Amino acid sequence: MIHLLLIGGGTAIASTLSFFRERKKDKKKVLVGKNSLTVVEQHHQDMEQRKEDVDHDLKLSTLAMGLTGVARFAYPPLLLIGVPVAIYSSFPIFIDAYKGLYEEKKLRSTIIDTIAITGGLITQFYFVTTLINVAYFIGQKIVVKTEEESNQQLLQLFNTHPRTVWIWVDDTELEVDFEEVEIGQIIVIHAGETIPFDGEVVEGLATVDQHMLTGESQPQDKTIADKVFSSTLLVGGKLFIRVEKAGKDTVVAQIGDILQNTTDYKSTVEAKGVQIANQLTVPTLCLSGLALLTLGPLSAISVTNCNFSDIIRIAVPLGVLNHLTIATEKGILIKDGRALELLAKVDTVVFDKTGTLTQEEPCVGKIYSCGDYNENQILSLAAAAEYRQKHPVARAILKAAQERNLFLEEIDEGRYEMGYGIKVELAEQTIRVGSRRFMVMEEVEIPDLEVEWAAISHAEGHTLVYLSIDNKLEGIIELHVVLRPEIPRIVKQLQERGLNLCIISGDHQQPTERLANILGIDDFFAETLPEDKAKHIETLQAQGRKVCFVGDGINDAIAMKKAQVAISLAGATTIATDTASIVFIDKNLSKLSELFELSTSIEKNMKSGFTWSILSGAMGVMGIFLFHVRMYGSLGLYLFTLTGSVGNAMSPLLGKDRVKKEPNDKTLDS
Repeated sequence: MIHLLLIGGGTAIASTLSFFRERKKDKKKVLVGKNSLTVVEQHHQDMEQRKEDVDHDLKLSTLAMGLTGVARFAYPPLLLIGVPVAIYSSFPIFIDAYKGLYEEKKLRSTIIDTIAITGGLITQFYFVTTLINVAYFIGQKIVVKTEEESNQQLLQLFNTHPRTVWIWVDDTELEVDFEEVEIGQIIVIHAGETIPFDGEVVEGLATVDQHMLTGESQPQDKTIADKVFSSTLLVGGKLFIRVEKAGKDTVVAQIGDILQNTTDYKSTVEAKGVQIANQLTVPTLCLSGLALLTLGPLSAISVTNCNFSDIIRIAVPLGVLNHLTIATEKGILIKDGRALELLAKVDTVVFDKTGTLTQEEPCVGKIYSCGDYNENQILSLAAAAEYRQKHPVARAILKAAQERNLFLEEIDEGRYEMGYGIKVELAEQTIRVGSRRFMVMEEVEIPDLEVEWAAISHAEGHTLVYLSIDNKLEGIIELHVVLRPEIPRIVKQLQERGLNLCIISGDHQQPTERLANILGIDDFFAETLPEDKAKHIETLQAQGRKVCFVGDGINDAIAMKKAQVAISLAGATTIATDTASIVFIDKNLSKLSELFELSTSIEKNMKSGFTWSILSGAMGVMGIFLFHVRMYGSLGLYLFTLTGSVGNAMSPLLGKDRVKKEPNDKTLDS
C-alpha cells in the first residue's frame, strides 16, 4: 500500500510540475513570436530552448539516480523525494512516446523506455529506472551539443549584409540602418561595395561583378536604366540606385523561396541511430511479451532494459561529434553530421568553375602596346590611376606593378572621375583606364588591331583593361583568371580515389574547356544557366551517380540543394553557405581529400557502434531466456555495452597527429 501511495503521489506531483513547466514554455514562445526574428536568430532561440530543456532533464534524472541509489543501499526514506523526482524527470520520455503513438501513428523507441520505466517503478527497481533516464538524456544532450557547436560557427557566416546603407536625400548622402531602407529610395554604392538590393541605376557609370549570380567571369558595365541585383559587387565607379526590391522580394530571396519548394534530399533521411532504434521497437516488444507469458513480469521488464536503443542514441551522435571535432580542427565546418555518411557513397564530384576552382582576383597576363609606350610604362600608369581602388581588377594591376618594382606617379585625389573606368590628370595629360565601352564614350581613338587582340583574349576567357593618354589608346592589359593553387593536387587526389569529376560553369565554352584540359577532367558543362545547373545534377543522378556539388554562388544554390552533398567556401554568398551541408572555413579546397577520408572513417565507426550495441542486446535477451538473468544482470550488461560503445565512439580522437600539415602549394598560372 505504501508503495502504491508513493507511486501515486509521485505521479501527481510530477504531473503538476510538468503542467506548469509546459505553460511556462508556451508563454515564452508567445513572447518570442511577438518579436521580429531572422531565420538564424529564430534557430538560435530554438537551440537555446532545447539546450535548456535537456540540461534541466539531465540534472533532475541525475539527482533522482543519486537519491534512489542512496535510498536503495543506505537510507530508504529518501524515496519520498527520489520517486517523485524520478517520475518528473521521465515525463519528456513519456511525452515523446505519446507523440509518436498518437500524433505520428508510429512506435518510437521511447515506448520501450516508457514501459521499462513504468515497470521498474511498479516492481520497485527505482535505481534501475533512474539509470535509464540518465542514459536517455545523456544521448539527447550529446545530440544538442553536436548541433550547437555547428550553429555557433554558422552564425559568424550568415550575417553578411551591411549594417548600414547610404541613401541619397536632398543632394546629401545619409547613413541609415539596412532594415530601414524602403522601396523607391535612392541608395549610393561606391567601388568595392556589395549591392544590397535589387534596383535600377538612376545615375552613374560603373562596372559590376555579377559572377555570384550569373556565373560570368567578366564584369558587366552598368549605367542609367540598367538593372542591378542584390549580392553583386561594384568593382569600379559609383552608382545611384533606386531600390525596387528589398528584403524577401530580392532575387536572392526568390531563389531562397525556390529552395524551400525544392524537394530536400536530407529531409527524407532519418538520423541512422534513431532509425535503427525505432526499427528495434516492435521486435523488443514481442520478446518482452513472450518473456511475460513464459518467465513472468520481472523477465519482461528486463527484456525492455535490453533495448539498447538508448546506447545507439548515445554512441552514434558521440561518434559523429568526435568526427566533427576532427573536421573543425582541419578547418571544415560540418553543418549536418549526416553529410559525412552520405559523402562515403558519393562517386561523382561536380565543381562550379568561377569562384570555386578559380580565385576572385585575376592576374595580369599580356600587355599590348598600341603606341610609343612599353609594357612597364603602360602598367605603371594604370597602377598609378588605380592606386586608391580596392576592387579585384585594381588589386591585380597594382600587384603586377609591385612585382616589377615599378615607380608610381602620385596623382591628386581630387582629380579622379569615376564611371566605366577612371580618369585622372597627370603631368598635364589625361589618363583613362577602363573598359572598351568607356574608351568609346570618351571618344578615344582605337586602332584596328585591337579587334583581333580582343577576339583572341575573349575567346580564351580573359578580360581586357584599356589605357589611353589624352584621346589616344596607348595600351591594353590582359587579365587572366587564376586557378586556385590547391586545385591540381586536389583533382589528382580525388581521381586516385576513383571519383568521377566534372566542371559546370556559366562561362563560355572555350575557357571552360581549356580549364578542364589543364586539370585533366573529361566532363564539363559550359554556358550553363543557373536553373540548368540543377538539371545537370539530376541527369547525373538519373545515371545512378551519387553527386557532391562544390560551389560558392547564388546561381549554384539550387544545384547544391539537388546534390546528395553540397560543399561551399566561407566568404561565399549567404545562400550558398546556407544551402551547403559542408563549409571550408579557410576559404580553399585544400582539405577536400581529407574530408572524403573522414567520411570513410565515420562510416566504419558507426557500423562498429551498431554491431556492438545490437549484439550486446541480443546477448542480454538470450541471457534472460536461457539463464534467467533479471534486472541487475541486464543492468550490468547495459553498463558494459554503454562503456564499450562510448569507447568505440571516442576512438577517432585517440589517433595521433589528427591534424595533418599540408605541403605549401605553389601558385600556378591559369
